[in-house]
Amino acid sequence: SIGFVYDKQARLFHEQELAASELKSIREQQKQSTSQDMVEAAKNKGKVKYLEDKIRDYHRQLTADDDDDDDDVRQKKKRRVSSSPATTNESEEESTFCQRGNQALPDGHEDERMDDQDTGSKGPSIYARRSDSIMAECGLIDRPSKANMAFEKKLKLLKEYKEEFGSIDCIKKDPPAKYVPLINMVRSFRKQYRGHLNGLRPPIPAPRVKALEELGFRWYQRLTTQAEHDEEFARKMESLRLFQQTYGHCCVGAVKDRPNHERDGLERFVKKNRGFLKAFKLSQKENATIGDDNANSVDVEDRKPSARVIPEWWSSEMREQLLSLDDPFMNGDEDEMKVFIENARTKGNIAGVNTTMNTLCWYKQLERFRGFVKEHGHGFVPLQNEGDYWWL
Repeated sequence: SIGFVYDKQARLFHEQELAASELKSIREQQKQSTSQDMVEAAKNKGKVKYLEDKIRDYHRQLTADDDDDDDDVRQKKKRRVSSSPATTNESEEESTFCQRGNQALPDGHEDERMDDQDTGSKGPSIYARRSDSIMAECGLIDRPSKANMAFEKKLKLLKEYKEEFGSIDCIKKDPPAKYVPLINMVRSFRKQYRGHLNGLRPPIPAPRVKALEELGFRWYQRLTTQAEHDEEFARKMESLRLFQQTYGHCCVGAVKDRPNHERDGLERFVKKNRGFLKAFKLSQKENATIGDDNANSVDVEDRKPSARVIPEWWSSEMREQLLSLDDPFMNGDEDEMKVFIENARTKGNIAGVNTTMNTLCWYKQLERFRGFVKEHGHGFVPLQNEGDYWWL
């Protein structure tokens, strides 16, 4: 009777494997079908439904047999082993049982069945576990994959972000640490969506699309209004003025020991607007050269355009606020820095020093010296350190 139970499970699992293989082949044909094969595809639709029901029925029988007969099989095996008079007889009986049970099994199932049988585990048999795998492969059981689990985790994080900030249309550039993975997630979903529309990427799974849209996710990022740009610019300018009062300059990138709560993307703001100012000045020079009748330069079409394009939202009021800071680094005036370095070369008799030192390097040196004064309480740099402070 023990052999009969496992022979029955092996037969059911073998039939389920055949039905699953046939179902996969039909689905593959449906994917490759063209408009001329629509009649044949309609015929296969009923067969697909029949095979799916058949696979589900085999799965129910395998799991039911496993639940009902597992305890009975173990009890019979225990009685058979305990009634054996000697170890030799026990091994002979086990060998006879294995030979009898293996006769009806398909190839490749003997060892796994006996492993499950010898351990006497209370878990599902090897056939029930394999039946679960077949159901998942055929799409009849939604087994959570690692990718789905990762998506659910990020979706939960996205909900928390929406509750805290009110919108998930655009993730902040410098969010709290736990929300950093959402930046790439939002960007990759929008990129995949656009790629699918252009026929370059596979579609996003429908359950994920539904979950994101229910949360209020936009596949195209909403354009920022002028009022929002003005509000953001005013907030960053207030932080920049406070920074200038604290450190005496606007070179945010030179100060590396600022607290995290003071950062708030200020370095990116300074770099971007400094580029806008340079582009504006360059465009002014280009316009002056083009309007000069005496200029014997190349044609306008052959001129090299400005390196950075100034956005439409960057207004003249913003430009005036930046210039009102009267900061050499922000305004891009490097002449003052060059004069300072020339004086340092003359007074310190330092020969061969490059006078084209940029302003960022100058402010980094200044911050290093500020740290020296803060640490030692004075600005008298020892001779052994003069290589680091040659400009003094």
